[in-house]
Amino acid sequence: MAKIRLPVTTLFLMLALLTSCSKEEGNTIKDYTYTTPDETSNDDTVNEPTFTVWSPLREVRVCETGSEQVLEFPDCYKRSSLAISEEFLFEWIVFHDGTGSCEVIQHFSGTWEQGSDYFLLIDGSGSNLDFYTFVERSENTLHLGNYDVDCNCDGNHAESYRYTEYVKVTE
Repeated sequence: MAKIRLPVTTLFLMLALLTSCSKEEGNTIKDYTYTTPDETSNDDTVNEPTFTVWSPLREVRVCETGSEQVLEFPDCYKRSSLAISEEFLFEWIVFHDGTGSCEVIQHFSGTWEQGSDYFLLIDGSGSNLDFYTFVERSENTLHLGNYDVDCNCDGNHAESYRYTEYVKVTE
């Protein structure tokens, strides 16, 4: 049996091609497109979901006057995380400092969906967990909130919308 020797640069190029991802454009929650093995192939590889993890920083209320009211979250709550995968899975872990020590008070997981004007988290039992009508995403920030005119803000003016600002922790 003959040995095949490949130059080191060829090996690195092959590795780079195998591990590359393509960037998806647009204002959606999903960050990257991943491929799965063809069902007719003999490849038994299982692709684990890849999550993008977001941490909450603050709540922002935007008034109809254009002014913003910002509520910075406590350090303990900032340890909370919302992990979202392209495979339409999520995991949400919430920390709270109600007893004097920062601890997990809620842990949700399930699926998510996004339409043209909403983002919905559905828990494992199939119940709607959170429904957002205001969604913005940039490279490192995510805003999830709702248009809301029921609350007063900036004196007696109506609130246009409010959102929680998340910062990307890992990809």
